[in-house]
Amino acid sequence: MTNTYLSLGGSLTVSNVSSFMPLPSISGLTAWFRSDLGVVSTGGIVSAWKDQSGLAQNVSSVGPNILYSGTGGAKNLPYLSFNDSELQGAFAFPGGTNSQENFIICSYTSLPGNAYLIDFGSNKEITLLYGTQGQVDIYNGNFVGSTTMVPANTPFVADSIWSNGGASDSISLNGATPSVGSAGGFAISTQLTIGNFGGGNNGIMGAMYEVIIFDRILLSSERNTILNYITARYGFAT
Repeated sequence: MTNTYLSLGGSLTVSNVSSFMPLPSISGLTAWFRSDLGVVSTGGIVSAWKDQSGLAQNVSSVGPNILYSGTGGAKNLPYLSFNDSELQGAFAFPGGTNSQENFIICSYTSLPGNAYLIDFGSNKEITLLYGTQGQVDIYNGNFVGSTTMVPANTPFVADSIWSNGGASDSISLNGATPSVGSAGGFAISTQLTIGNFGGGNNGIMGAMYEVIIFDRILLSSERNTILNYITARYGFAT
């Protein structure tokens, strides 16, 4: 179900009802965006995506239109359709945080070059599709890349870990063994960009389903709980 309101530009729709299987309760949740919750759109054009963590770290549309589809995605779920566009907003990790882990569920339609999925500042703690082959990398001064590739039009989950000091940053796709290295480590952030990076250009062209951000590195058991939730919700193996 959605709430629809009359506005000067047409109908303003805010998606506000969770589909099956809520996000598991794990401490450290700092921001959470899901395509069936808190998407503000007018005539199918997205203006904002509201954070569901309770911390109100909301993001707003910048650049080309982002379209909202109420059905038709993985398991016929809603999705946000990006076309080199972005959602951006002020962001803060709690004081004392020195690491983070985030999960991004998305797919891409084409890769003319690098396509940024998320950025915690201007070129800070980036997760991106690198090049044109479907490799997913993390970057904060250095690249660490996935050992597997993801094909076009296939939903996947990227699990990025940013460590204290940067010696054990990692990227994993669909729960596979992570690639570990020094990508630059955790850095305090004041801005969050979804679908692009803080400097613009090189945005993803494809569907965004969910972004989950924790202010710490999860335990293996907690990570498996999140991956099991993703498997159940989106129907692809992790």
